[in-house]
Amino acid sequence: MKEHKIDFQSLFEANKNYVYSVLFYLIGLLLGTFIYEGIQSESVNSRIHTVLNLTVQNQLLQLFLNRLSVYLILFCITVLMGLFVIGFTLTNCIPIITGCIIGVKLAYYYVSFGMKGIGYSALLILPESAILMTVIIYCIQTSSNLSREVLQSLKKEDTALRSDVKPYLKQYFLYFILLIISAFVNGLLTYGIAPLIKL
Repeated sequence: MKEHKIDFQSLFEANKNYVYSVLFYLIGLLLGTFIYEGIQSESVNSRIHTVLNLTVQNQLLQLFLNRLSVYLILFCITVLMGLFVIGFTLTNCIPIITGCIIGVKLAYYYVSFGMKGIGYSALLILPESAILMTVIIYCIQTSSNLSREVLQSLKKEDTALRSDVKPYLKQYFLYFILLIISAFVNGLLTYGIAPLIKL
């Protein structure tokens, strides 16, 4: 009986865009912690504390709308990159920016509240960022593919691209619906759990 070997190179090639997005997100997390360390001061901490407290104290509808607005900004930027010829080279800016924002939050909670801050982040921030980044990473893959197709069509002076956009539009619509669901779920988590946690 032949032993089936996993071809890691082929597996990587098939999923390299996802791998790169995750790596860039992790780089963003590290950058966020370094940025916080560099800008950390009483005034900065006070502003972050005010913003995060306002977010936690909001009603469910406000939490949902706050998250949805942020998610849709990231979504629109990612979609627009798919329409640019060089968009596929820029799409990984999104996970870096997102990682930086999450990294600043994590660093703030750790520095300000120690182990309690880590527990808070594990319960609220990490699940939220995981749900968001899963959808955004798939959206990045779609935009990268569309951008490459736009580039190829311009090289070949192909006018048939318009008919090939439909599958991408369907995928974008699916991601849009998933982001709405994600915003609601994350808002619900914050609304339900945050008041129970005493920092």
